[in-house]
Amino acid sequence: MSSELTLSRPYAKALFDLACEQNEVEQWHERLAFLSELASNEEIAALIESPDINRDQKADLLIALYSKKDGNSNSINLIKLLAENDRLTILPAIHESFEMLKNEHDNTVEAELITASKVNKTYIDKVTKTLSERLGKKVIVNASVDKDILGGAV
Repeated sequence: MSSELTLSRPYAKALFDLACEQNEVEQWHERLAFLSELASNEEIAALIESPDINRDQKADLLIALYSKKDGNSNSINLIKLLAENDRLTILPAIHESFEMLKNEHDNTVEAELITASKVNKTYIDKVTKTLSERLGKKVIVNASVDKDILGGAV
């Protein structure tokens, strides 16, 4: 995955610059999330990685699926470019790299709160506020439960 992140950074940076220039950062974030979801789908991933399917067919498949949701021409050009360079498999990593750039731009950080049992919204809000004050950034807390934890939170 680290090599995919390395390959994805230039694409993500170029897309982020384009998104900022067009004032469409959130739209691009959503587009990349959808493309990432498509490329991560087990069946689609198998087709993308298949040596029996040529680059154009792979691009056409993703474009057909993507166009049902959004017909953005720059997104379609991205798919074609990645297909030409045999890099369709890094779409999830491009989304991840773009998200890091977006969070940095928005002065936001994501935190994962893992607890032994489900916690209420008040507790999550308290953790969010405390982290925001300490870090001086907007914090998005993603809460999850891990039954293997004896107590407390990670």
